[in-house]
Amino acid sequence: MAKIIVNEQIPALLKQPLQGRPKQGDLKNVRSWDFNFRDVTFRILYDLEGPTVRIIAIGVHDVAYRKAK
Repeated sequence: MAKIIVNEQIPALLKQPLQGRPKQGDLKNVRSWDFNFRDVTFRILYDLEGPTVRIIAIGVHDVAYRKAK
C-alpha cells in the first residue's frame, strides 16, 4: 500500500490540493483526500501553507482522524 500512496495518491493530491474535502470543528484548517485500496477507504489528512502541502495523517477513517488531533 505504501507504493500506491507514494507513487499515485500523493502525486495526485499535489496536482490538485483543493480537491480534498475541507473538514470542520477541531480540524477546520485540514482537508481530506480519500482513496480506496482493497475495498477500504483511506484518508490523507493535510493542510495548505501557501504553496506547501503538509501531510498530517494517513489511515482509515478513525485512525487518520485520531492521529490528526
